[in-house]
Amino acid sequence: MKCPKCGSQNVIVQREQTASIGGSIHSFGKSGHSFLYWLLIGWWWWAIKVAMKFLLAVCTMGISLLFHRNKNKAGGRTISANKTFNKTVAVCQSCGHHWKV
Repeated sequence: MKCPKCGSQNVIVQREQTASIGGSIHSFGKSGHSFLYWLLIGWWWWAIKVAMKFLLAVCTMGISLLFHRNKNKAGGRTISANKTFNKTVAVCQSCGHHWKV
């Protein structure tokens, strides 16, 4: 390949990453809450969940306790998807001129 500016054959062709689109969703275990959350909401929300589990155990005569699943030990989930956009660029090593191939 020849440099269009100086005509040199000392040219390197390389791929450059121009953009990246993507994201990920992570949900592992419990999310941390602040002291204010637990003071205003968390303590009674926890009490309601315990009461509902107790009511379920009473209504099913304890069978539901055998099939209890701990959400924290389930491992959570991870979803990741990334897409990168590349372009090919040539760089002249003699004069430093670069152009899109």
